[in-house]
Amino acid sequence: MALWETMEMPFRCMDEFDVFLDMNNRKIIMELLSDLATRQYPSHQFLFFTPQGLSDFAQRDRVKLFEMPKAKDT
Repeated sequence: MALWETMEMPFRCMDEFDVFLDMNNRKIIMELLSDLATRQYPSHQFLFFTPQGLSDFAQRDRVKLFEMPKAKDT
């Protein structure tokens, strides 16, 4: 995130940013990232990858959530 200010890129990505967070801190971080993506950088696209569920991510305008189906055991 520190480099996002110095580099002008239309895409911003974060992978597994929440794996070591407890549920309270995860909810706070999800709100902060959502505000960052929708208010501070409205002309950018953000990709947040998480193995956690999306239930804590509040639905907002201009935000699309995609959830991968669970892998099938073969």
